[in-house]
Amino acid sequence: QQFDEPIKSISLDPEEKEAAEKLAKRLRHRGRVIQELIDTESVYLKDMNVVEEIYKGTAEACPKIEPSDVKTIFRNTDQIVAFSTMFLDELKAAGASVYSPRLQKSRQSRNIAISPTDEKLSMTAPHIEESDLDKDRQTRVGEYFGRHLKEMQIVYTDFLKSSEQASARLTTLQADSAVKVWLNECNHVAKDLTAAWDLDALLIKPVQRVTRYQLLLKQLLELTPDDHPDRHTLKSTLAEVGGLLKSIDDLKKRIDTVNKIVGR
Repeated sequence: QQFDEPIKSISLDPEEKEAAEKLAKRLRHRGRVIQELIDTESVYLKDMNVVEEIYKGTAEACPKIEPSDVKTIFRNTDQIVAFSTMFLDELKAAGASVYSPRLQKSRQSRNIAISPTDEKLSMTAPHIEESDLDKDRQTRVGEYFGRHLKEMQIVYTDFLKSSEQASARLTTLQADSAVKVWLNECNHVAKDLTAAWDLDALLIKPVQRVTRYQLLLKQLLELTPDDHPDRHTLKSTLAEVGGLLKSIDDLKKRIDTVNKIVGR
């Protein structure tokens, strides 16, 4: 009740109030997309570290797995880990003005109870909206993302172009009892570190990640006004990520065609 008078004292006509509410909603939505992009990159990096350290790191200890098998199955996961480590830092820098790590967010939610009245104030007070708008306009996801597209293309094309070959070899090896024991031991060690249930599920992560980049960038662009400083680079980056997915798909189709001809 004590906050009712200050709210009434802020004079906004219905149109201004509606515009302020729409702006606040868009900024919150845009912030959540940036948050998801960064948080999911962090989870993805953890998953790829599990592949690199637990599975690939112990593979040669299994007597039925040759060094050539390790190369076929894991390909350049070390490069993916190195790229994602760097890229996560870049994404955090790009969204620093609106991003808060999960740990910090959870602490805030425990320590600060946001009442419906507080929410009304944040929706109504123009100075708060302007502050949030200024923070949003400082984000540079398109710019920072675009800086690393060439390296991303090299790293992911190398990994994804031989996905079928890797999957086929792993399937063959899994028929061996010694390989099954090794995989079960790895699965047991990894179960508390990743939500993926086995190595097959982990090795699908890179193609899923590039596809998710495209979806998140598309969402972000839809929430980005024409006058946002990052809109142009965000639009061009989204187009290039779409081109990357298409080129990888075309390459895999060509390889598959060649393999079928050779097989015949």
